[in-house]
Amino acid sequence: MANIREKIKERLSFLKNKKENPPINIESGTEQKKNMIQNIKEFWQGKKKIFLLAGIAIILLAVGVYRYYLTKKVFTEYNTISISETADIANSEYLAFGEYLIRYTLDGISCLDKKGSLIWGQAYEIKAPIVDICGDYVTVAAQRENSIYVFNKSGFQGEISTLYPIIDIKVARQGVVAVVMEESGTSYIKMYDVYDVGDEELITIKSDLEGRGYPFAIALSPDGKKLVISSLNLTNNKIENMIEFYNFSEVGQNYEEKLVGTFSEFADSLIPEVAFINDTTVCAFTEDQIAIFYIKEIPELLLTIPLEGEVKSVFYDNKYLGIIMPDNESAFDSLFIYDINGNCILEKQLYQDFKNIYFWENNVVLYNSYTCQIIGFDGTIRLDYTFDNDIALLKPVSYTNFVWASSSFISEIHLK
Repeated sequence: MANIREKIKERLSFLKNKKENPPINIESGTEQKKNMIQNIKEFWQGKKKIFLLAGIAIILLAVGVYRYYLTKKVFTEYNTISISETADIANSEYLAFGEYLIRYTLDGISCLDKKGSLIWGQAYEIKAPIVDICGDYVTVAAQRENSIYVFNKSGFQGEISTLYPIIDIKVARQGVVAVVMEESGTSYIKMYDVYDVGDEELITIKSDLEGRGYPFAIALSPDGKKLVISSLNLTNNKIENMIEFYNFSEVGQNYEEKLVGTFSEFADSLIPEVAFINDTTVCAFTEDQIAIFYIKEIPELLLTIPLEGEVKSVFYDNKYLGIIMPDNESAFDSLFIYDINGNCILEKQLYQDFKNIYFWENNVVLYNSYTCQIIGFDGTIRLDYTFDNDIALLKPVSYTNFVWASSSFISEIHLK
C-alpha cells in the first residue's frame, strides 16, 4: 500500500524545486542557438575566404613561376601536334593575322586557321602584290597598278580603285587605307574608307621633289587618325629629308591641310622607315639614329638614339625596337634591342642571315628558309634548330607551341 503522506511530501518537494528553479525560456534558448550558429557560419566563411585567397595566391605564384621557367627554358627539339598538307603553290607568302594565317600569291589571297582549314579566299591577278595588316584588317594592292582589295576576318569587304598607280599602302585597324601614288613625277597621298561610298576619298596630299617633297616612307596610326610622312626635298640644289605629321581628328581641323608638325632636324639623313608603335608613339629610323616622337595631338620629339654603323633592317613592337647592323669586324650581323626610353637592353652577334625577325615574350625569333633561332633578352640562345622542310612562317600560339607553315603543309609544333 502506497504511503500517501510520502507521495504528498514528494509532490510538494517537486513543486518547491520548480519554484526555486524556474523553467527555461525556450524562445530565449532558441535565439541563443541561432546566434551561435550564425557566429559559427561567419567564422567558417571568413576561413573560407582566407583559404580561397591563399589558394588563388598559390596558383598565381605557380603560374608565374612556370611562365618564368618557360621564358628561360632552352629548347633542343620539337613534337608535332598536328599537320595538314596544303597545295604547293609557287611563290606563296605567309603572314600572321591574329589567330589566323594569310597566304597570298600573284593569283589570290586566302585566310587559314592553324590547321590549314580555309576561312575565306579571294582570287585576283596582281603582278607585284603589296600587303599590309593592322588589327582585324588586311589590304592587298597591285603595285604600279590601280586596285586595292580590303579584307577583315570575315572576308572580302570591298575594292578601291585609284586614279594613279600605287606605290605603297597602309591600313588602320578600322579599315581606313592610306595610299601613296605617283604620276609623271608628282606624288599623291590619299586616304580612303572602303565603307564610305559617298565620300570614298578622305584626304589628298599632293607633292613633288621641288615642292613639298617626294614621299620616301609613310606611317598610319592604328586608329587611322594620324599620318606621318618621311619625304625628300630638293632645296637650293641640295636633297634634304623632312618628317611631316598630320592629324585628322578635331585638333587637326585648326591647321592648314591638317599638318600639325614638321621636323627638319634630320635633313642630312635618309629616313627610309617611319612607324607607329602605338596610337601616340612614332619611331623614325634614319641611317645613323632612331628618333622617337610623341603625338597625342601635336608632335613632340622625345629623344634620339645614336647608332654606330649602317642600319640593315629594323623591327619593332609596342615596347621594343630592334636593329640589325653589319659587324665590321666579322662577316656577320649584330642585333641591338632598345626599349622606347632609349636604353640598349641587348647586343648580340649573329652567325647567320635571317629574313624574318620579330619580338615574342622578351625574346627575339629569327628564321630563314630552314633555320630558326630564339634569343632571350638576356642573350641566351633558347633555340637553334635547322628543320628538314622549308619555313615560310613560324607563328607562336603559346609559350611552347608554334604554327609552322611550309610550302607543302601547315603544322602545329611543341618545342621541348
